[in-house]
Amino acid sequence: MACWVEDPNSEAYKLHLVRLPDYNWVAEDGLKIQSLGCQTWDAVFGIQAILACNLNDEYGPTLRKAHDFLKASQVLENPSGDFKAMHRHISKEAWTFSMGDHGWQVSDCTAEGLKVWTNTIGNRANVVQTAWALSALIEAGQAMVDPTPIHRGMRELINSQMEDGDFPKQATWNSCYFSD
Repeated sequence: MACWVEDPNSEAYKLHLVRLPDYNWVAEDGLKIQSLGCQTWDAVFGIQAILACNLNDEYGPTLRKAHDFLKASQVLENPSGDFKAMHRHISKEAWTFSMGDHGWQVSDCTAEGLKVWTNTIGNRANVVQTAWALSALIEAGQAMVDPTPIHRGMRELINSQMEDGDFPKQATWNSCYFSD
């Protein structure tokens, strides 16, 4: 898609096009896609592409099937036993990278029947994650739409900075959590 967006007549796009049969093919039971086992992830990207191109009417049956797949792929129960002792999180109502049977939710595939997103323990913002979010907002052009979120994030970073100009040492991954 990226090569097509750049130039649908480019040599790069044509070279990618001839490789599609290596990854996509039609079998007796429908379209098959060679992937890393990330069915939910792939389905969501496909849905987003259809909606972004405003092809809802043309691909209505596909969107209905995708909805059914996502609904069937939702994790319906938390892991059994003392899942917190096994370093697992609440997964009920989440989505996994692949399918519901996989059972390990992924935050970018999930909308938890959400619980409340909170700051790190002690109700402190995480400066690393705030900086990453600000970078994404700036790159995406948020300032042209509404600069308020950028200003709030910048204020949080400024207020987090220590006297010596450094920032507090914090975890960079999984430092925020869903509370019960």
